Amino acid sequence: MRTTMRNSGLGIRNFSRPCGTQPPSGGFKTRQTLLKIFLGHLCLSLFICGAMPLSPIFADTPKPTIVFDKSLPKVTVIPNPARGKKLNFRVMAAGPCKVRIRVNNRFFDVIATIEKEGGSLFDILWNLKTVSEGIYYYQAQIEDKATGQITKLPLQKFVVLK
Repeated sequence: MRTTMRNSGLGIRNFSRPCGTQPPSGGFKTRQTLLKIFLGHLCLSLFICGAMPLSPIFADTPKPTIVFDKSLPKVTVIPNPARGKKLNFRVMAAGPCKVRIRVNNRFFDVIATIEKEGGSLFDILWNLKTVSEGIYYYQAQIEDKATGQITKLPLQKFVVLK
């Protein structure tokens, strides 16, 4: 049995078959099909990376700028999920600030409002004696004492397990 080499346009393929027989069935049949698929993937990848618009209609539309702000201020719940009778809201800010935290239940009813002033890093202790097990949401509003700027953080969630 002889092995023949066949150039498919994308490299050389090795088919182990006797001379004079047809290539194995299945797969891509023509170079045109390969070219269409390759160009389709190329256009899609260029669109994803932003080098080419998907349609000429949207070619002049400016792209929105998405900024993920990972800087301060931040408010996190420690521990999450919370077990036991208390949890901490850890506040991290650039300087002294005043914090107001609204805690909502799963139906988004406000069940607690907590306010405290502190430095650039402090904890707010919250008692869980009257809180039942479940998913809760909180949203913090931080006022920087130095500049007076008020920052409203996005809604976040935590879980209470008992």
